[in-house]
Amino acid sequence: MARLARLYAPGITQLAFASFSTELSHSNLLNATIFTLIQGWLAGASQHYQVPVHGWCIDQDGVVLLATPHESSGLGRLMQAIGRHLASQLARGAVFAGRYHSCLIQNDRWVLPSLVWLESRAFSHSSFNPAEPWFWSSAGVHIGLQPSVWHAPHSDYWACGNTPFDRQAQYKRRLVLGNTRADTLAIEAAVRGQWALGDEQFLCALTQVANRRPIALPRGRPKKCASPP
Repeated sequence: MARLARLYAPGITQLAFASFSTELSHSNLLNATIFTLIQGWLAGASQHYQVPVHGWCIDQDGVVLLATPHESSGLGRLMQAIGRHLASQLARGAVFAGRYHSCLIQNDRWVLPSLVWLESRAFSHSSFNPAEPWFWSSAGVHIGLQPSVWHAPHSDYWACGNTPFDRQAQYKRRLVLGNTRADTLAIEAAVRGQWALGDEQFLCALTQVANRRPIALPRGRPKKCASPP
């Protein structure tokens, strides 16, 4: 079976996860120095390939991003650049376990849950707590404990409050509380399946602008999207 093309639609935010190879993730090669280098490569590639990054987490398992690429190939080029740099630094072959997985997500509903999902990965590290966030993620930036000159805050994050303090406090509460189990499962299923995540109206609109169908075909006769008024 031919693999699906990367799902892309102009101006739509993507959640992406590139897993490190099993050999690499179980080695002692991934340390603070390497994580810092990856974060620097991510910052440079974000600007070079015009991929505004709204959130990220780099850990022993891989690289997770929330971004809105300006071009269909932007996110792929960014991931490839990180892979090339890392392979060169470690003097080894492929560093990722195959292709990265990604999904398109709906603004106003799934952006903040997706941010919480990826930044909550940092909770699995013993050094993480809300007062001292995992350095190699955007968590500290969003709660006001770390500066970032290249990070591109998403409009949904800006809507958390009218001032930086309000936004940071509101988002911190979200991060500490975490997502519902239903939201977590929906996000993970969308990333794993490489489909879109959103309500029926969002998904129907995507069928008009995305480069391929945004959701898996259901069994039986498919529903028709309602025509716009």
